[in-house]
Amino acid sequence: MGIDVAKKDMFASLSTAAGETRSIVRFEHPAETRLFVDLCRHLRDAGATVEVAMESTGTYGDAMRAQFLAGGFPVFQVNAKRCHDAAIVLDGVPSSHDRKSAVLIAWLHAQRVSREWRAMTDPERAARAALTRRELYADPFERNRGRLEALLARHWPELPEQLALDSIGLLTLVAKYPSPAEVHAHRDDATDLLRQATHGALRSEKRRDVIASAAMTLGQTMTSEEEFLLRELAAQSLELVRALERIDSEIADIVKGDTVMQRLATALGSVSAAAIVAHLGDPSSYESAASFVKAAGLNLKERSSGKHVGQLKITKRGPARVRVYLYFAALRLIHTDRIVKAWHRRRGNHGVKRGMSGVVAVMRKLARALPHIANGATFDSAKLFDKRRLGLAETAAPSGASPVAANRMEVSA
Repeated sequence: MGIDVAKKDMFASLSTAAGETRSIVRFEHPAETRLFVDLCRHLRDAGATVEVAMESTGTYGDAMRAQFLAGGFPVFQVNAKRCHDAAIVLDGVPSSHDRKSAVLIAWLHAQRVSREWRAMTDPERAARAALTRRELYADPFERNRGRLEALLARHWPELPEQLALDSIGLLTLVAKYPSPAEVHAHRDDATDLLRQATHGALRSEKRRDVIASAAMTLGQTMTSEEEFLLRELAAQSLELVRALERIDSEIADIVKGDTVMQRLATALGSVSAAAIVAHLGDPSSYESAASFVKAAGLNLKERSSGKHVGQLKITKRGPARVRVYLYFAALRLIHTDRIVKAWHRRRGNHGVKRGMSGVVAVMRKLARALPHIANGATFDSAKLFDKRRLGLAETAAPSGASPVAANRMEVSA
């Protein structure tokens, strides 16, 4: 039974074990979904072996899949890209429509290129829901940070040099005193506000430098409306940062309740670990490390012909969110791990671009390590990179950043 999933109009191909279509059924979802499941149940009761194959297209098929699973039917997943690529193989025509897609899904399942649909565990579902909630705050915060950077560059360019744009200290100060003139006029109160907002973590010298920059700024004088804009922008950003901290704390609690997430968090941080398990499952459950790299969309593809040698690129298949968090984890390792930093620098010295390709190379190596970490191995960058070729001492231990630092970089993920 190959089903082409849609928002409303569903098509199902009733096929033989060899993939030959006997009939195509159209039904409306959700009004007629139970009737279709009953049809499948009657076929099974009549002695037919009924297997359900569906595309992995968003959430439109989730409710129907739950009905099939509850009815005891085996449900299989056919990759949507594989179905698209096989369109011309089926009948020699590169066309695509609902009926043909249903036939293709049944045919590909008969070729055994599908895989059984794995039900998500409760911790995985909780992690995915929390990550989606996190994006409700992370996305507008990123937009606000860009606006904040632009306005400060015009009116107080020295401030971002002293404090990070996403820091509680900067946002609290600007939300209370949006213009350098106001900060200078209330410099004692502003200094005390900085101390309270950072709980004393900001050194007194740094606080003095921030207040002094308000009096000597090169920025353009602000109008009252511009002050109001900056105040509202900082206040809203401050609320978003606090909401992100609250949700990150909730995600950390979810991670503590799952052994695999706990192990991954030691190398990636709680949020990244939750994202990987929520979207790809347990990395150690894959057949090999290469299989997990492929599921993450980090395996390489090439387009070469004759004398033309194409550039190697990652396939970018699978959930993009996983690659986003692995990207930030790779950046953190490049900046904090001496072995990874040395390898990245050496790669640049040998003529390979040190930009995105270098970060992606670290992402691929990190992804290959995750199945072993999920199995209980301790993350050690020396196992991913040859220290002898890098000229590093064998006795030196790798210096990885703490999960707290990892989570800090995940604010913008």
